[in-house]
Amino acid sequence: RFIVEQFVGLWLRRSPPMVDHVAEPATDHLAELALGTISVEDFSNDEEMCAKVVVALKRQDVNQEDIEKFLQRIRQDVLRLALCSRHTSKVVQALLSVASASGSVALGAELFGSTMQLLESLHGNHVLTKAVGVVPISSLSDVIKVVESKGLRWVARHPFGSRVLEQLIVHHSSSEQMRALVEELVENAEEMCRHKYSNFVIQHILEHNHEHQQVIVDLLLPTVAYLSQHRNASHVVQKALQCGGCVAQSKIADALLNKQPAYSFADLAALRYGKYVVEEFMKPGVPPWIPVAVFNRLKAASVEKHTSHHFRRVAEAFGLPLPQAAQIRTEPQTPWSVARAWGAHEQQHAPSPQTPPPRRNAHSLASAATQTPTPRPAQARRPCASASQHAGVQPHRYACAHERSHARTNENAYNEPPRPDRTTREEEGTAETPQSIARPSRRQRRRRRQRPGGTLNGDMGELS
Repeated sequence: RFIVEQFVGLWLRRSPPMVDHVAEPATDHLAELALGTISVEDFSNDEEMCAKVVVALKRQDVNQEDIEKFLQRIRQDVLRLALCSRHTSKVVQALLSVASASGSVALGAELFGSTMQLLESLHGNHVLTKAVGVVPISSLSDVIKVVESKGLRWVARHPFGSRVLEQLIVHHSSSEQMRALVEELVENAEEMCRHKYSNFVIQHILEHNHEHQQVIVDLLLPTVAYLSQHRNASHVVQKALQCGGCVAQSKIADALLNKQPAYSFADLAALRYGKYVVEEFMKPGVPPWIPVAVFNRLKAASVEKHTSHHFRRVAEAFGLPLPQAAQIRTEPQTPWSVARAWGAHEQQHAPSPQTPPPRRNAHSLASAATQTPTPRPAQARRPCASASQHAGVQPHRYACAHERSHARTNENAYNEPPRPDRTTREEEGTAETPQSIARPSRRQRRRRRQRPGGTLNGDMGELS
């Protein structure tokens, strides 16, 4: 702790000069790029210089003349910089953020001619998304034509194209050019909200286009119980409850509360993604009758639903006391919990094993040597294993030294069942025969043959 405090204190004391030291050469690099001292090729291949230029562009006291000169310098190569690497892409994004309106339109004119190439690029899609957000809608005709020609459903399902659509909806959804695209997206809202990328497009329409909010809610109502349990569509239902107002909240709550089993409200609260939809009904701004109805439905749920940890979370959020029987299993149903429960079941119902003889170690032998031995009562000597075996009598384990040596070589010396907590080789089907134990392996025989001056072949005593 002392070392960490000293290190943090040293870093805090040195942080102001370090920031000045980084920002000062960044401004110099920006001026050098604006004046043409550094070539664009060297700039694009230098990761550290790109990071310093991004810092310089984000400073509040940056010279606007240097920005305009830098923009005119890289205008012809802006497409190559957008597609080159992550660091050059960040430089173009920062330049689009701080450039003037005319400068951003000029950069957009160079970029929008290759919209499809930027859309499918790992680094260029971020530049295209940034340009769509800062350029006016009158300059986005090329982008809208590419989206229409490629297909709106394909672009909405694309991992990079969905980002471009989101920015178009956020900044230009009320324009006439975007009206047809938004209406087509709204018509396919029920299908798109189940996709892992297009569901974000529907969420942005619910958040930024108030004209189509109720239309989307009405389209989702017939299948809202199924969509609330879906991994991706449940986020759209949550966004509809957050942005739709009291009217949308009342419609969705009425549709969920009146569903029959298999899609009932208790089933929804006991599911992984459904519980987040149910928790939206307890947030501020919800009509007061909804939390009361939800509480009554949760209270009337069966005890089987109470065993779900998702249901317990919702019940605790609404202040519902759980029955005592529902608190038996307090952890989620996972493979590890099932294995632990099955192990406890086997241990409880396992047959009582025979108590093995105590093990002798150095401590027990030393303590036994200090104690006075108790006299053994006079009794007849027990016969050894060989004699008792011929007589048909079950011998005692380890009756004498001869019996112990005989038990090592003959497995039938005494018939004692194996320990239940161990698996013998006979049970596994890999029992070793005396021949396989005595005979050396092929590798051992090969090594013995390779010894200089002749070797013994196994344990046979023959010189090879």
